[in-house]
Amino acid sequence: MGEQNKGVQSGASTCMAKMVECASDPPLPAFQKLCPRICKLLNNQNFMAKASLLPVVASLSQVGAIAPQSLEALQLSIHECLGSTDWATRKAAADSLSALALHSSNLIADRASSTITILEGCRFDRMKPVRDSMTEALQLWKKIAGKGEDGAADDLKALSHDGDNAQSAESSEKNGSKDPSAGDKKTQTSDSVSEGKGDMDSAYAEVLSTGDDLLLIKLMDRSGPMVDQLSNEIANEALHAIVQFLMEQDLFDICLSWIQQLVKVVIETDMMHWV
Repeated sequence: MGEQNKGVQSGASTCMAKMVECASDPPLPAFQKLCPRICKLLNNQNFMAKASLLPVVASLSQVGAIAPQSLEALQLSIHECLGSTDWATRKAAADSLSALALHSSNLIADRASSTITILEGCRFDRMKPVRDSMTEALQLWKKIAGKGEDGAADDLKALSHDGDNAQSAESSEKNGSKDPSAGDKKTQTSDSVSEGKGDMDSAYAEVLSTGDDLLLIKLMDRSGPMVDQLSNEIANEALHAIVQFLMEQDLFDICLSWIQQLVKVVIETDMMHWV
């Protein structure tokens, strides 16, 4: 582990994980002493094989060798790995959280909220394998916290609420409605999403430049479909981003509304061309 060579560090980590997994009569006190060592390595900037070391956490959890006194530090170290620039490390961190939820739920029941919050912010990772692992871990931790699928549904309702308000206001405007409540909703939406085509372009351009999928999804949901109000360049970037979200069940409705508007714009453009 002390060698400054990623291959050596990775091999040593893999051997450690297998040693824990294959122990016929696990020496739990000895294995529990590994937890502080793992935390130290995960927090060490010079340790290059974190993606290989994190499965050791899963192995320790499976044999019941997670030391309660080391759990908080271990969680914090894994949380840091969720934000790694290396996607394999992010995935391994999410997988280790899933293992903790499955095999050490009695230890983490009272400290699930912080992990759920962090996983919520990471579940729209650009890499699909990472997104899948994040989603699985999030579901498991929500069950431990007592939220389960209902909690996930509540989160989706909260996310889509602003989008419903935006679409209602847009519909009222098109129908010439003078409903004061519709005007209020539109004003609230305008506060969160800049008014005017230029400002909307700027808002989307800024979010797209960050590469943060969660911010993009929230903006798309709050503003509603904007294909006909964005510049061609920004609209194309947004539509390209939508493609990667289509297979996500929770995001399908948001993506569908944009695609439906795109089809409508294309049809109207063709009709104007022929007229």
